Amino acid sequence: MGDTVCKCDRTDSETKESAVETVARDCKFRVVFKPSAEDSQLLEVSFTRAPLGLGFASGMIPVTVTAVDEESEAWGFGICPGMVLSQINEAEVESMSYDEVLGLLREGCRMLELAWLEQRRSSLLQQQQQQQQQQQ
Repeated sequence: MGDTVCKCDRTDSETKESAVETVARDCKFRVVFKPSAEDSQLLEVSFTRAPLGLGFASGMIPVTVTAVDEESEAWGFGICPGMVLSQINEAEVESMSYDEVLGLLREGCRMLELAWLEQRRSSLLQQQQQQQQQQQ
């Protein structure tokens, strides 16, 4: 059984919009993939929302994609099972332990979720200010 990174099932009570579907427009999480461990070709993607929609074989080094959610950004980028993680942001990860790589992925997802929360907070503050101005 593989690990799933960035499981997120939060829903905004006002808009009924799932955080999974919400794009953190100002925040990007850069991940570089290789088609296989032996391949030198690189595919660089910048995720803008969590969860990433990727599954990995637990403990496998190099960290290899085993599943991709068809509704995810990863699917849209062309990520597919068998691809190997090469870099996360600027860190080379092929020689890192599985737990170190998973930690970097989770950290990136937290960053995306925090960006979403900040964006949502700003939006709510703006709405409150507009309501206060209308009441005056």
